[in-house]
Parts: sequence; structure tokens; C-alpha cells
Amino acid sequence: MEAHAAKEYETSLASYEWFFEHALDEDKGSLYGVRLSYCLFGWVELGQEYEPARIRLKQKFEYSILALEQSRNPEYFHDYASIGACLGQQEAVLDKFIAYHHADPRLAREIVHFIWDELLASPHMLVCATYIDNAPALYDGKLEKHDETMKIFASRPELATDDFMHGMRDRFIQEVSNIIKVLQAAGRSEEAGAVSAKAKADLEKRNYIHSLPA
Repeated sequence: MEAHAAKEYETSLASYEWFFEHALDEDKGSLYGVRLSYCLFGWVELGQEYEPARIRLKQKFEYSILALEQSRNPEYFHDYASIGACLGQQEAVLDKFIAYHHADPRLAREIVHFIWDELLASPHMLVCATYIDNAPALYDGKLEKHDETMKIFASRPELATDDFMHGMRDRFIQEVSNIIKVLQAAGRSEEAGAVSAKAKADLEKRNYIHSLPA
């Protein structure tokens, strides 16, 4: 950001705040990821040089969870989790979700996908099983989304580099592997086996190299 590079800190902070608040006003798709990645990364870097920026981002972190509880709009939890990751508050975000899991399961179900990977990597992995009601349907949905995404990028060769496409495949295989592992850990071996068998067949049709759990 030009203002940041020029050390115009007050102007830079105002720009980051404006973008975070208004990036999705007209187009919720194209800038969705930018808002929660590059914008926040730049804001954190600014905060390392300009204390008011760090304070404002911490306030935004706290506001996001209050806004979630008042509005019950799941997107506020996505803001909370993304800002928390940038501030090194991943444990606080995970603890907040676990609190909702116990006290407000309806809200937890609406926001769990925003913290799914963090749950899988935590001692709370089994919590994920609570939110897998229909494992085959979950798998089918992920496969359909993956195929659609791969098709879109395949039609845009300027974006579909080999590394990118391999990364997309690896990400999908990891998601499927995680579903199977959660089901196995929860004692739902029959469902795990059914998903594994179908996934292996689907991956082989697509010539994907994999090592899915049995």
C-alpha cells in the first residue's frame, strides 16, 4: 500500500479500515479472500510500526465476536477467526468455538466450517464428528465443489499452473482424508469405510495419486 510504504501511517490505517468495512459492498465474491488475507496482513505489518493500528485491529477482533452474538451472522465469526490468526490468537478463537459448541450448538453448526481445520489439528478433533450428520452427502458435496473449481480454473490457463492445480488436488484429498479420520476416531467405521471406498474410486477415475485411510 502506497501510504504505508511512504510511512503515512494515519492515512494507511484509514485505508485498511475502509477496505475491510466496504470491500464487499458491491461484489461479495471477488474481494472476499483479499479482505481477510492481504488486507489483514498489511494491517498487522502496519501495527508493528504504528501502535494505533495494532490497537484498532485488536478492537476489530473484539467487535467481531460481539457482532456475531448480536446478529448471529456467521460471517462475523469468519472475521474473528481471520483476525485472530493474524494476531496470534488462534487458541482464543478455538476456545470461543468450543464454548459455543457446548452452550449454543445451533450457532456452532453455522460457523464450524470457518474453524474446521483448526479443530482437526487440535485436541478437540472429535468435536468435528458432531457436525457430520451424513458423511456420504458431505463427501459428495466436497467432490462436486472440487470438480466445479477445477473446471473453472482449467478454462483459465493463465491461472491454472501445474503447481496450483496440484495444490487444489492435494487440498481435496486432505479434506477427504480428514473426514475419514474423524469418522474412524468417532467409532463410525462403517461410514468411514463407505466414504473411503467411494473416494478411492473417484480419485482413481481422475488419475489422482493418493494414500487415503482404509
